[in-house]
Amino acid sequence: MLRGYFHKLSPGSQTEGAQKEGMNFYLVAFMACANTWREKARAKTAEASALQALEKENASLKEEKETLACRWACQEEAYKDSLRLAQKVKEEASKRLHEAGQVHAELLG
Repeated sequence: MLRGYFHKLSPGSQTEGAQKEGMNFYLVAFMACANTWREKARAKTAEASALQALEKENASLKEEKETLACRWACQEEAYKDSLRLAQKVKEEASKRLHEAGQVHAELLG
């Protein structure tokens, strides 16, 4: 059907101008769609790169969190060890003080 329509058109016919105008309209419409598609593709690319950057930042923050948690746990364990040692020293000092007090009491008596 279309083959017959385009075959009837001759280079000098009046419908040639209408055909060119129709082609121009479709070309402009196609270019508008192509621009829209391109903008959507650019937006998706930007979103993907932003998402990738956020994922990297999230991974680095998780790693930093784990490192800090480990460091905090080690520091807490060191504090607990230090406290145990201080309590032991205090107990030994109290014991010596008690013994010294007994010796002093014996000497006075």
